[in-house]
Amino acid sequence: MTRIICLANSRKNTNRCIAGLTRGGVWIRPVSKLSDGAITWRMRKIGQEEPRLLDVLDIPLETHGPDFGHQPENRLLAPGEWIRIGAVKATSLVEFCEKKKVLLHTDSDRVPETLIAETPPAKRYSLQLISVDDATFHTTTSVRRNRQIRATFSYAAHKYSIVVTDPIAEDRVGEGEKLSKKCILTVSMGGPYDGNYFKFVAAVIEL
Repeated sequence: MTRIICLANSRKNTNRCIAGLTRGGVWIRPVSKLSDGAITWRMRKIGQEEPRLLDVLDIPLETHGPDFGHQPENRLLAPGEWIRIGAVKATSLVEFCEKKKVLLHTDSDRVPETLIAETPPAKRYSLQLISVDDATFHTTTSVRRNRQIRATFSYAAHKYSIVVTDPIAEDRVGEGEKLSKKCILTVSMGGPYDGNYFKFVAAVIEL
């Protein structure tokens, strides 16, 4: 079993992307044998409940996993049940928040595939935890004409506008609720599309 603090239970088509940090600050993203690595309800359920943000979870994992060329944090699910051990407070995450010059390799909402291909494997990463104090959230429309929630915030002197895939935050903003400007965000880099890996706000944790 591998113990993580759950820092993402993010929408991935009809399934989910789960990710979290070990107590030692190592990112882990459990992935399945599905083509996109997504985690189904049957795989992730704890009793009849979703894994929640800030939960401390024991998850059966292999020591390796398919990284899809850009996600070195991936670990393949092993047989067994997920166990909820407890939970941590949001304020305890501050020590894990990273301060880099840019967010996930670039100062925009996407990362060119060519950039990752040119980056040594040891320097690739696809998950980052950041603390922001000026986040705003708004509803827009995707290129497929679906409702889309975006988060706009500053990080390391750059302004970002990134799609939100945290389903709870999506619903709250979609219903007109205002979220705190001060929050911790988990930002994840998804699969390739049109020559880029797009970034997503996979979790919104208000402070």
